[in-house]
Amino acid sequence: MFDIMLYSLIVIAVFCFDIYLPHLPYLTEYFQTDRLIMNLSVSVSPFISAIIGLFYGRFSDKHGRKITVVCALSFLVVGSIVCSLSDNIELFLLGRIIQSFGTGGIINTCFVIMADVLSGICYAKALATASILFPVSFAIAPNFGAFLEKYFGWQSNFIFVGILSFMALLLYVFHFKETMVHADKKTDKDDSIWFILKSFLKDKVFLMRSIVHTLPLSMPIMFSITNAYLFIKEFGMSASEYAGYQTIPVAVSIVSTFVYRKVISTISFEKSYIIGCIGNAIFFCALIVSIFSRFQNYIVLTIIHCLLYISSVFLYSSSATQMFDSMKEHKGVGVSILALIRNLCLTAAILLAAFIYNKTAYPLYIASLILSLLLFYFSTRLIFFNNGEK
Repeated sequence: MFDIMLYSLIVIAVFCFDIYLPHLPYLTEYFQTDRLIMNLSVSVSPFISAIIGLFYGRFSDKHGRKITVVCALSFLVVGSIVCSLSDNIELFLLGRIIQSFGTGGIINTCFVIMADVLSGICYAKALATASILFPVSFAIAPNFGAFLEKYFGWQSNFIFVGILSFMALLLYVFHFKETMVHADKKTDKDDSIWFILKSFLKDKVFLMRSIVHTLPLSMPIMFSITNAYLFIKEFGMSASEYAGYQTIPVAVSIVSTFVYRKVISTISFEKSYIIGCIGNAIFFCALIVSIFSRFQNYIVLTIIHCLLYISSVFLYSSSATQMFDSMKEHKGVGVSILALIRNLCLTAAILLAAFIYNKTAYPLYIASLILSLLLFYFSTRLIFFNNGEK
C-alpha cells in the first residue's frame, strides 16, 4: 500500500504535466496565441517546480514529509480548477503556475520518502520503478487526454487531474504515516537553504551524477514536444494517433527497466554506466545516419526515440542511487537540488524544442547529438571516478 501511494503521486504529477500535450496546436488557436507562448505553459511546470522544490525540500527536512505532500496536493487541486475555468492564455498560465507549486513538492518528496526507508540496491530498484512511471504516464496521459477531449472538451483533462489530486489528498491526510522521525528533523538555523545549496553545488561528483541523471530524462521531452507538432501538423495525424505512436518508445523503456531491475543486483554501478554508454553510442550513431541520409518520417523518428530509451535507465537510476546513498544529512534539500537541476534542463529542452522547430526533424537531431556527446563525456568521467574509488 505504501509503494502504491507513492507511485500514484508520481503518476498524478506527470498527468498534470502532459495530459493536454496533444491539444497544444488546438489550444494555440483557441487562446489566440502563438506556439512559443503555448509551449511556455508546458515549460513553466518544470521551471517553477525546480525553484519551489528547494523550499519544499527544506520544509520537509524541518516539518516532515506528510505535511509537505498535503500542501503540494492542495496547490495541485486549486491549479487544476483554475486551468479548467480558463478562457484566455493569461488565466491558463496562472493555473499552470499554481499546479507547478504542487508538482514541485510532490515529485521531490516522493523520492525523499523512498530515501528515508530504502538504500543501496533496494533504492536503485525502487527508483527504477518510479522512474519508469514517468515515461509510462507520459505516454498514457496524452492518450487519455485525447479521449477526454473528444467527448468532454479539453477542460475535462484538468478536471480529471483535479479529482485525482483531491482523492490523493484525502488518502494522505488520513492514511499516510510520517517516514521521518522527529529526532531527524533539521532545526539548526545556521544551516540555511542557501548554505546547503552552496555546499552541494561545490561537490563536483554530485554535479556529474546530476548531469548523468538529467540528460537521459531531458532528451525524450524534446522528442515528445517536437513530435507533437511534426506528427500532427506535418504528417497529418490526429491527436489520438500521435499519442498512440508515443507509446512505442515507452514500451521499450518499460522493457529496459525490467532488465535493469533484474541485473542491477549482480552488476556494479560502474558496469551499469558502461551499458548506458553503449546504448548512448547506438543512439548517437542513429542520429548521424539520419542527419546525413535526410530521414525524417514518423517511422524513423519513432525508432530513434526508442533507441534513446534502450539503456538510459542504467544511467539515470544508477547515478541518482549513488548520489542519495552518499547523502548523510539534508536529504530533502539534496533531492530538491537534483530536481532543480533536472527541471531546469527539462525547461531548457522544452524551450529549445520550440525555438529550433522549423517543421523538420533536423534541428532536433542536431540538438540531441550535442546532448548525447555531453552525456557520454560525463558518464565516462563517472566510470573513471568509480574506478578511482576502488
